[in-house]
Amino acid sequence: KRVFNIYIDATEIKGAEKKRATLLLLGGPDLQEIIYNLPGAYVVTPAEGEDVFKTSIEKLDGYFLPKENKIYERHLFRQIKQEEGEKFEKFVIRLRNQASKCKFTNTDEFLIDQIVEKCSSSELRKKILTLGNDVTLDKIINEANTLEAVEHQLEGYGFNKNV
Repeated sequence: KRVFNIYIDATEIKGAEKKRATLLLLGGPDLQEIIYNLPGAYVVTPAEGEDVFKTSIEKLDGYFLPKENKIYERHLFRQIKQEEGEKFEKFVIRLRNQASKCKFTNTDEFLIDQIVEKCSSSELRKKILTLGNDVTLDKIINEANTLEAVEHQLEGYGFNKNV
């Protein structure tokens, strides 16, 4: 879906019917079969102001996307920990990807909590706790990047990894 939206933007295809036609063309016979047979996915005569592309996408999402259970997704979120040797930003990306399925009201707060609990650096954890209520996700990411850079530089001096 993301790739298709990038394609639509890159080729500057405008209009709901042209977008839907492009989707059907690029999606091939299998997608065409689904859209033509999925109730309400292919509207031949749209109502005034109806976006036939948006309607088709919504119906396809309902067909293809798994039903998400926020309780289970949050359980999976709480299980994520920073792996040994994993870059901090990769850890944050994994957290963000899972958080997007959790329907959190304040995602950054949950990300911060999970980072404090499951990051591999006790030094970073100490810095986060020192910030107290002034902590933000951006500050944590900057601090983690700094600590990783310093760790890398210390390795250049032959020091063991202790961060």
